[in-house]
Amino acid sequence: MFKREIAIICIFSMLLLLASCGAGESVRQIYVMDSVASIRLIPKNEAAADLICKELYDMDNVLSAYDGEVYDINRNGEGKASRHTEALLRSSLELYEKTNGAFSPLLGSVIDLWGIGSKNYIPSQAEKENAVAASDIGNVAIEGDVIRLSGGARLSFGAVAKGYASDVIKSVLEEQEVEGAVISLGGNVYVHGKKPDGELWRVAIRDPRGGENSWLGTLLLSDRFVISSGDYERYFEQSGVRYHHIMDPETGSPAQSDLAAVAVICESGVVGDAYSTALYVMGKEKALSFWREGEGFELVLVGRDGVVTVTEGVADAFAPESGKGYSYETARR
Repeated sequence: MFKREIAIICIFSMLLLLASCGAGESVRQIYVMDSVASIRLIPKNEAAADLICKELYDMDNVLSAYDGEVYDINRNGEGKASRHTEALLRSSLELYEKTNGAFSPLLGSVIDLWGIGSKNYIPSQAEKENAVAASDIGNVAIEGDVIRLSGGARLSFGAVAKGYASDVIKSVLEEQEVEGAVISLGGNVYVHGKKPDGELWRVAIRDPRGGENSWLGTLLLSDRFVISSGDYERYFEQSGVRYHHIMDPETGSPAQSDLAAVAVICESGVVGDAYSTALYVMGKEKALSFWREGEGFELVLVGRDGVVTVTEGVADAFAPESGKGYSYETARR
């Protein structure tokens, strides 16, 4: 399935500080999209929890590049798309344009070439150039509900599928009038409503240079996604060089970024997922320019120089952990 982190709470990302589960809650943990999805609904709503699980299993069956519908489209060069595949590709093509190609849904050839986390292969320049050529966005077309690929192109939704799935869950929560919920899908966190005592949810951001239980800081939020990317998620090292899984669409190689991690805070899972990848590829200055020119999202950027930059929209909600050795700054428009 999706070759990203397989722990319940991982990815630089954000780890959610959850209180113990009570009897008046619906709690589920299921394995989908190569991750454990953790679902907590307050108050108890078993029907909504069942529906969320069904939606996740349905999406798991079609969106993977390693089996299912997307796999078949990649193998055959074309195929009829289900509602989820068509919707995700259309959204991905829009996000490709918005990020000026820093995010791409067509990097399957590049990802397969490197095989980070499996074969851990360092390709030649010629191999990378061929994979980049195959990943040209002009090599995919949607005609009605049929997707056609050419030039050796391969779809890969690993950078956005969990965000899309989280959006579907958000819709279920709203339709079922769930009062409060915490959803963690492979590290993509969505907090819905408020805690039973009326307080905001506390989402912790992991220190990208610390262990899985090492926090960089926390955010107090409601009705927001917190989605991150970083070079610590999946990588291998050879001759002192770290080769991570976030690929630069222009070079066909792991992105050479001055950022160690990016967290995006927004109201859309698929947007947050795509932006977290694209802004890591862009690097700090371009990421901040992108934020200043855009709207509807905020950032926590962790620089390799030890500077943590928090954009002004969440500066008051962010509380840094002491003794981490980082310096902190607020970015303003």
